[in-house]
Amino acid sequence: MNEKIYSIDSKKFCEILMNIAECFSANEEYLNWLDGQIGDGDFGTNVGRGFRKIRDLLLQRKDVEQLDIGTILHEAAMQFMQVSGGASGPLIGMMLLEASKTMKGKKMVYVNDFIDMFSSMLRAAKLIGGAEVGDKTIVDVLQPVADEVKKVVEKEKDIDMVKLFELLIQVARMNLEKTISMRARKGRASYLGERSVGKQDPGATAMYLIIRTFYETLNGRKGIKIVEYSKSTGAIIREEYLATTK
Repeated sequence: MNEKIYSIDSKKFCEILMNIAECFSANEEYLNWLDGQIGDGDFGTNVGRGFRKIRDLLLQRKDVEQLDIGTILHEAAMQFMQVSGGASGPLIGMMLLEASKTMKGKKMVYVNDFIDMFSSMLRAAKLIGGAEVGDKTIVDVLQPVADEVKKVVEKEKDIDMVKLFELLIQVARMNLEKTISMRARKGRASYLGERSVGKQDPGATAMYLIIRTFYETLNGRKGIKIVEYSKSTGAIIREEYLATTK
């Protein structure tokens, strides 16, 4: 039976961010393949580079445990936007920046903090990308996840983070698969028109991987690697846990 976790401190939050970097490094080729079907083919490289920059910053700093989580997220956003190009740099960078505002001065994240955190990330994604649900973007996973967080946390006052993220990865995976049948209406993929139908969206995939890494870290694991996927749609067929030294 999993341990119930109702809060995480700055150290654990940094571990999650570093594990996200590991996850994107492991899945860089897959994300590039997805992007190559409907975009430039460099999404995985750009996002991986951004999160590795965050990881390097956290490893270099000796005072991360003393920092509040708002500051950690703010510095993470700045690092990400410095090195991540394409559309993903400003998009994910601003999502991190908006999330940082909800955690300003806080050294602990509690379950209900995820309501504001995900809502702020969603606002940033919509503002930067101009997308809504159905446009085949990161919003197609982020919107239902943000809605689920609010609904579940307000309904189940005693829910812990492990259970919450177990529910969220199910919501994320289901809505990720829905992007396959969508026609892209935003970004470079929109230029393909009907040809964008039948391909899984890389941005929505990245959001699924981020949520999945939260869950895996809370359970003492690093994250997952997509080791098998459909060569026609990009749909995930098989995942494996990332190796851990623990």
